[in-house]
Amino acid sequence: MSFEINPFESNPGWDLIKTLYHYYGLKDYIEFYYYDNFDEEKILEIEAYNSDSVQGDGVFWSKVLTGQIIKGQKIRLKNFQISPWFPRKPGQFWTYDASEARQFALSRHIEKINSSGIIFDIYGKTLMTELGGIGCVNFNKDRDFLLITATASGNTDEGIPLVCRRNVWNEIEKEFQKERLIEVDINGTLVNINTENSSYFLRSGGGVPRAAILVNSLLNIKIKTSRLQINVTPWTIFETKRKESPYGFTYKTHTLFQDTSVQNKLKKVAG
Repeated sequence: MSFEINPFESNPGWDLIKTLYHYYGLKDYIEFYYYDNFDEEKILEIEAYNSDSVQGDGVFWSKVLTGQIIKGQKIRLKNFQISPWFPRKPGQFWTYDASEARQFALSRHIEKINSSGIIFDIYGKTLMTELGGIGCVNFNKDRDFLLITATASGNTDEGIPLVCRRNVWNEIEKEFQKERLIEVDINGTLVNINTENSSYFLRSGGGVPRAAILVNSLLNIKIKTSRLQINVTPWTIFETKRKESPYGFTYKTHTLFQDTSVQNKLKKVAG
């Protein structure tokens, strides 16, 4: 009786290769290496700010909203900031309706202006959050693939959604644990945000595609230091005594690593 032997089965050396191949996401890294050297046109490169000072977040969302880039597109982001928070309604900030809602809130619903900035009344805050694209969520980082944001301006609401593997996030988190602000160069692929992340805390309005850039390789991200502040806008819903508007929204703009009293109060939300 004879037996066929698979030389790769239960082979410690082969198991190590497979582990490293998966850990570093070598398939995605090799794809970008190939395109860089043989077919550069396959990669859409977006600078945080180009030579005309056009914001990269706007470039990305303009192309997504007009169908110029679709699922599967290879994208390179250069010199973008990273926020551990995530837009509650990714991309909505860049729509025409959101711009109109914010302008209406500014023209009709300012309650007061002080050293902290503009404070809206209940209707203004609802316009800004529900229609204007303002509001962020800090999703728990306990999944194999995590939701974070790349932004050129430092404003998380305006940013580009990233879905990154846990080991990619671990490298980024090391910098945040030291309260270091960072910027990155990232290679990734445009994907749809997985339905498992759908919740009340992550909604797209106005027909905005649920698009994100998947960063699947540890070798496809280059981390650099930065001086740009990262702003987030935690939000909440509350009950009112008004029959015509029983619920309202409010939010507070917060700069990471600066206001520790606010930081300690912020709670993570599981998506």
